[in-house]
Amino acid sequence: MRQFTLDSTGRMEYSDEKHVFIKSSPIGIVVKDGCAYPPVSASFDGKTAEVQYACGSCTMKVEECSGYHKLTVVSAPADSDGFVFGPYFTNAATFGEILGAGWYDDGAVSCIQSLMPKVAGGVKNAIRDDRTGMKLSDRTTAAASVDGVISLQCTVLNLSEDGLFDFNGMKDAIRLAVPGPDGKIEGAAIALIGTDSADALLEIISGMEVAEGMPHPTYKGCFAKTDRRVSSYYLIFSGAGMTDEERIELAERAGIHCVYFSDVFGSWGHFTLDEQAYPGGYPTLKKLSEKADACDVTIGAHTLSNFIHTHDPFVTPIPHKKLLVMDKTTLTKALAKGETEIFIADENNYSKKNPLNALRIGNELINFGAYDAERGCLTGCTRGAYGTAESEHRAGEIVERLWDHPYCTLFPDIELQTEMADNIANAILKCGIRRLSFDGLEGCYYTGAGEYAVSEFVRRVYEKVGSDFICDASITSHYLWHALSYANWGEPWYDDVRRGGMYNLRASHIPYFKRNLIPLMMGWYCVYTNSGRYEATTPENMEFILSRSAAYDAGLALSVGSGVVKNHGKFGEYLDLARLWGEFRLKANIPAEVKAEMQRENSNWHLENTEDGWKLTSLTVRTRDLDYCDRVIKTEAGQIAHNLSGEAIPSMRRHSSNVVTDAPYEDRSEPFRFRIRVGEPGHGKMMNPEFAGLIFSLTAEGGDYLVYEGGRELYHYDKNFNLIETVTSSVGEPVVLSGMQFITMNYLTDEDDSARYLLTEFRRDREYLIRE
Repeated sequence: MRQFTLDSTGRMEYSDEKHVFIKSSPIGIVVKDGCAYPPVSASFDGKTAEVQYACGSCTMKVEECSGYHKLTVVSAPADSDGFVFGPYFTNAATFGEILGAGWYDDGAVSCIQSLMPKVAGGVKNAIRDDRTGMKLSDRTTAAASVDGVISLQCTVLNLSEDGLFDFNGMKDAIRLAVPGPDGKIEGAAIALIGTDSADALLEIISGMEVAEGMPHPTYKGCFAKTDRRVSSYYLIFSGAGMTDEERIELAERAGIHCVYFSDVFGSWGHFTLDEQAYPGGYPTLKKLSEKADACDVTIGAHTLSNFIHTHDPFVTPIPHKKLLVMDKTTLTKALAKGETEIFIADENNYSKKNPLNALRIGNELINFGAYDAERGCLTGCTRGAYGTAESEHRAGEIVERLWDHPYCTLFPDIELQTEMADNIANAILKCGIRRLSFDGLEGCYYTGAGEYAVSEFVRRVYEKVGSDFICDASITSHYLWHALSYANWGEPWYDDVRRGGMYNLRASHIPYFKRNLIPLMMGWYCVYTNSGRYEATTPENMEFILSRSAAYDAGLALSVGSGVVKNHGKFGEYLDLARLWGEFRLKANIPAEVKAEMQRENSNWHLENTEDGWKLTSLTVRTRDLDYCDRVIKTEAGQIAHNLSGEAIPSMRRHSSNVVTDAPYEDRSEPFRFRIRVGEPGHGKMMNPEFAGLIFSLTAEGGDYLVYEGGRELYHYDKNFNLIETVTSSVGEPVVLSGMQFITMNYLTDEDDSARYLLTEFRRDREYLIRE
């Protein structure tokens, strides 16, 4: 039985028979005129707390609910800037900063939960003078450690009046009031939870979300935060040349239950469908969604959130009155049609440029080039921008500079943002999308309403579409924790070596997800075809990606262009690998020590499914340049003479039913396996290679691959792993390595001394047999 107590000084405790979840702490801090005031005195009848501050009094309601206590601000001192719930001090050992949880050594947890978007995690920026002595400015997240003590805290700000704020280098930008109850301190509420385990906490939160009308994502009727299927793989397809039906079929082959269609929305703002991709509109995509559902595949989409395309009806031909305004001034001189200099009364932020440099006068949008401070005018202006009508304007008319973004988009104000959230929700309902990635949620900060604007945007969508909806976003926050089923940002575009894309950064996210009870994900990965000096995705790199998912018990997204589907010779095999590794991750009983080995950055793994279970093999992958006798003389023989098994070979390990046995070293033997990349596309050539008595009659051009996996066959692939030919040697015996060996390789090459020839050798290191 959890107990909430409040003493006569306004300090509270929260405990049960085993733990003090919150030790003596202020029930809340009032912020007024920038000063933070702690409570002075209080009275409490078990339901209502009357708390006195040096700046006035506050009334709070305390309710015991199912598994949690709810604290609500009924009234606050007039003209307060904000109210801080807490800081609530704990004896916790570690913490989850976004979740708002303090974790105890025995698994128990003390937790704070915002129950509405206007209540943000942490102590927010209304405080200029902290008179509490509690270092409030250091407590920026819902759970934080200050001076070795973990505290929990949330903040509600008074956003009920217009104001100014600084953002992205722009000074004194306009912040419009948040309308209605959401702009006020009154009504702000949090929940306090104290329980003995993470599982119990999630069970309480699940019930709380339903009871409080909060976002409550479910997957096939199950709470998304506790269903591992939610964090499985999904596919992101892009590019023309593929039908949506083909995309669904590929997902089925891979055992993947969600496909993102990246080309769904043709216009951000109204979020209408792309007319070229879906000429029939919403019914076309709805029909496709129903077909996908029949195949147990969910359609998802990726979109920018409160960004508005300049071709959207909110902008053209008549700009919406609630496009977001940065600052205002007036014309000091009448403006005729055709004039490209605009004289204004105030410099405001015009000396600083944005990508669009957009302003509005009446119903005309204009782009300006620069601000001339001496003359007080904007120069190099483009009139009638974005299809709006060029007009004449009188002196004294209002000039509004609009917020814009490097994506060359505009933004809505806080009210129009609500309409945009409704547009997204309506599109989801009309076309049957059940997953969405809210990219660019940080755009909501341009309104000046902080985390409220971010959280309310997503909450509004959930209110419209219902619980059977899964999403993630480009950012997260304390309240958004409830709406987001996982966090899977980690884009692959910077993956120069085609080896996982920022792997260490992705791996560093895992502890963050764990301590915040967020389902584990490893970000996005690309499958590539050859591009110049960059190789197509190789088999070992594909399994590197998938093995990390199993190693961390984390899902991921595979981003695939239509060119990869059509041109990568092994793409079908990669889909089969995705199915195999996905089943392995969800069904196999992988021992902790094996997972730890798999998490090593430079480890390589291969997986097979056998009658006895999954055979997981650790590989040693060595890549080296091939040596040359003379690269200048045409057809001079190149030669490699390496001790290919020069390192000590570890003993093999087999794993079955959690019993590990070591095979004797002398039992170790395996086929010689290697891959040669013949130069680079357009550079180099290899003819008639021979090694260890095997001779292969062939000519491989620059960029081709030669693959030997044992036996008498050599496989010849093009630069994208499309099989060109299989060449069989009529002499020699299959090469089997056992112990230490010395192998010589000979071949003919050309005189292109810019070509780089790479040999990659694959050796078994350890082997495990793992069952369900």
